[in-house]
Amino acid sequence: MALRGRGATVVELAIVLVILGLLLAFALPYLTSRPMNLRADTNDLVANLRLARDLAISRTTHYRLRAVDCSSYVIEKGVLGTDGDAWEFREERRVSLRENVRFQGPPCGGSVEFDSRGRVVRSTSRGVFVLEDSSRGEQRTVAVSPVGGVSEP
Repeated sequence: MALRGRGATVVELAIVLVILGLLLAFALPYLTSRPMNLRADTNDLVANLRLARDLAISRTTHYRLRAVDCSSYVIEKGVLGTDGDAWEFREERRVSLRENVRFQGPPCGGSVEFDSRGRVVRSTSRGVFVLEDSSRGEQRTVAVSPVGGVSEP
């Protein structure tokens, strides 16, 4: 009567490693992509706020970054209205936030308007935008100072 050892065979260990490898291959992108989405959208928002300010200065007109809804925003160029007093804005660029990333609300997002000197002349969100990853509950904040500086505190 032969006694069989209590250890696992090489084949059994190989099967377990293959199963763990497959599980990890499917789970890893899902687990790591969400924080990257929030970080990437925050970096995009900072870059687009700076772009709107730079365009306002270089083109000597008003530019506005405005949240359209909780998941997208636009950069708009200001054109002086026919009455010569009020600004009318026309969309130049639209940006959609990535999966599970939203402006925290209400109201969702807000807007910031830059004049031809790069200063903030109007802001419905007091110059603060908060992005939230709804699936993880993480948040990132972007602030615009009255003189037009953009930062992520």
